[in-house]
Amino acid sequence: MTDFTGHGAKLPLRAERAIEALLSCASVGEAAIAAGVSEKTLYRWQQNPAFQAELTTAKQKLLDGAVLRLRRAADGAVKTLTTIAGDEKVQASVRVSAAGRLLDCTLRFVEIVDLEERLSVLEKRFGGHHGPSRH
Repeated sequence: MTDFTGHGAKLPLRAERAIEALLSCASVGEAAIAAGVSEKTLYRWQQNPAFQAELTTAKQKLLDGAVLRLRRAADGAVKTLTTIAGDEKVQASVRVSAAGRLLDCTLRFVEIVDLEERLSVLEKRFGGHHGPSRH
């Protein structure tokens, strides 16, 4: 097994490219080709804790970016649905559909806020434990 550890260890450039490829390619085989390593090497690297940690961090950054873009787009989507739902010139079935989507989203948001509040109370009660350790 390749050792990516050591004081201030940073993954080799090929391993960093492999992580990028794993995030953008449809298969491990495609990722291996894109990263310029064998598929066997890439599978072996995926078993390495340092590589796994870097891959997890990269996936989280990618997800965080997507969530941020969705949050930015949500305001415009709500405005669009609100406009459509209130526009008398728009076909009634379309207005009803837009109004229904607004209600669905509102209810889901209220449910999530309620769950977050309940989770917060439980975390305070049980010492802030956030589930199984990832170590």
